[in-house]
Amino acid sequence: MPGWEVVGETGNGNDAIAMATRLRPDLILLDMSLPGAHGLDVLRAVKQASLATKVVVLTGYASPYLMKAARAAGAEAFVPKDLSWKEFVHVLELVLAGKKYVQESVAEQAASGPWMVEQLTRRERQVLELLSGGMSNRAIGEALGVLQSTVDSHVKSIIGKLGASNRMQAAEVARQSGLIR
Repeated sequence: MPGWEVVGETGNGNDAIAMATRLRPDLILLDMSLPGAHGLDVLRAVKQASLATKVVVLTGYASPYLMKAARAAGAEAFVPKDLSWKEFVHVLELVLAGKKYVQESVAEQAASGPWMVEQLTRRERQVLELLSGGMSNRAIGEALGVLQSTVDSHVKSIIGKLGASNRMQAAEVARQSGLIR
């Protein structure tokens, strides 16, 4: 874009924190899925280091929980990666002008959705940890000493509470949001 300059780029969360602290850019485009420091950790560190830096979170999963966590950590915008170029530039201009932005469909889901992560039970958190490690429902059941049908019910509940479409997305949303590591 005319008048805009890219001052740094990295694909690692730890490097992003160091670069942001050193360069103090006006705006950071932050992918939540980074190796090294988690996207939310990067966001928190950037906000602690420089209140002037605005952060636009990019995500492949428009999870209401992740949106809520990113906004609580100080993100000015939360946008899906599939946003059109025109919409994306508009969001960046809004943020640079001091405004906040969340895609309407995500905001609606956040306001009304059944995704309340705070309602995950202790057992659902255990199941989530194991499924994010790649275990099948059957293997999770064996590890926890419960029937596979019980695990199936837990997984279905987790998917609903996280606003995910499937178990893989639930694990990714949980990782991105810092719910699991």
